[in-house]
Amino acid sequence: MFAHEYPIRGDFRADLIVGDSGRHHYLLVEFEDGRPDGLFAPVGRKATTEWSPRFEHAFSQLVDWLWALEDLSSTGQFSDVFGHRQADFSGLIVVGKGMALTKEERSRLRWRNHSVLVHSKQVSCVSFDQLYLDLDTHLTRFITP
Repeated sequence: MFAHEYPIRGDFRADLIVGDSGRHHYLLVEFEDGRPDGLFAPVGRKATTEWSPRFEHAFSQLVDWLWALEDLSSTGQFSDVFGHRQADFSGLIVVGKGMALTKEERSRLRWRNHSVLVHSKQVSCVSFDQLYLDLDTHLTRFITP
């Protein structure tokens, strides 16, 4: 199943939800812009970049979506949409394109993707470039005889 611009609650709207209604597992996707500084941005004279405001905004949106979905999970409407009151969610932020990440930035991103959970839910981040490569790999595997 998938839904584009899915209204979760009030002003909360997921850019994309992709899921398996049989397993009750869903991926919430937030797309941000494709600017090269979409993930990390320099701040003042600091040598180490910081997580960009666009990324932090996207991460906060996912946190709000997960909160809202958990709050709604006891409703009949939630069960009708997601097939079960205990549906499982994870998040994906797609941001930045053509980024030349340093070795340290790649390490920070990898650590954050594997180590930071939101209420026991995985929230990962990939660039548009990486999403393209991942999709190409998976589609080639299933389409090529």
